[in-house]
Amino acid sequence: MNDSVFFLYICNFLLIGGLPIIFFKPGQKNIRWLVTALPFFVSALLLIAGYVGVVSSFQYQSYWPMQTDIIN
Repeated sequence: MNDSVFFLYICNFLLIGGLPIIFFKPGQKNIRWLVTALPFFVSALLLIAGYVGVVSSFQYQSYWPMQTDIIN
C-alpha cells in the first residue's frame, strides 16, 4: 500500500472516531455506542497491522481476472 493512501485511511478513521467526541454529550457513551463504533476501531487496527506486516493480505481466486487486477 502506498504511504499516502495509508495516511489518508488513518486520517479518515481518526475523523470517524472523533465524531462521538464532537456530537455526543459527556457521559452518553454506553455499550450500544461501543458495539456501533467497534467495527471502525477494528478496521483501523487491521489496516495498521497489514501495513506493518503483522497480517498478510489474502489471495483469492476470481472468475473475473480484470476486475480482480483493478481491485488489487
